[in-house]
Amino acid sequence: MNKTEKIIQTICYLLKSIKKKQLGKVHLIKLLFFADKYHLLRYGGTISEDDYYAMVNGPVASTAKDVLDLDADSLDSFYFKMVKNLIVKKYNDNGYYHYTLKEKAFDYDYDLLSETDVESLNFVIKNMGSWNKTQLVEYSHKYPEWIEHEKFLKENPGARSGKIYLEDMFSTFKGDILAQGLTEEDIKCSKELALGQEETDCFNIYEQAAITLNSFHSIMAKRSKGKRLVLRT
Repeated sequence: MNKTEKIIQTICYLLKSIKKKQLGKVHLIKLLFFADKYHLLRYGGTISEDDYYAMVNGPVASTAKDVLDLDADSLDSFYFKMVKNLIVKKYNDNGYYHYTLKEKAFDYDYDLLSETDVESLNFVIKNMGSWNKTQLVEYSHKYPEWIEHEKFLKENPGARSGKIYLEDMFSTFKGDILAQGLTEEDIKCSKELALGQEETDCFNIYEQAAITLNSFHSIMAKRSKGKRLVLRT
């Protein structure tokens, strides 16, 4: 499976599913971050498997940014053509880019998205898809993995700060919608899975906590290497 193609499918899924006339780059980058974080907290891995960096508007997935920028220098020519065939990028009335899908993209097979990928995307679409740019940016600024770069970014507008490491993306805060229904033990177990720690320890945590995510084995089966979906409109 190619990471870039999966990111393209994820962006197309967001564009297809959100009933908004104009979705900008910040909207899409922020919704991808939230979906990645939702999935990470529950299943020990992100949907995109992308590298995140702190920028002024919050955490940014680097390959997803290249896709939305249609960056021919950074994207392999095959994937550059794929994006051009599926997504329309044009200026809106305010002078900013927004994105829509080409007609053929609505019949696209989202075969790289697993059940848990779709679960995570649908949660974010339902709960955050109607938020405006300011709301999305401000919410992403609540997470410690961005806050630690805040001072540098404010002093250097437009700059990209340091990399956000996966182990730091397990942060939450009181009332965090992305951690809804999770306990500290759940998140600890997901982090252990992400960092390749002993799986039996995770099993003991799930068993003792008696959480509502069924069993460790069913969770593992649902992770992003699990059953693939073919989604059509």
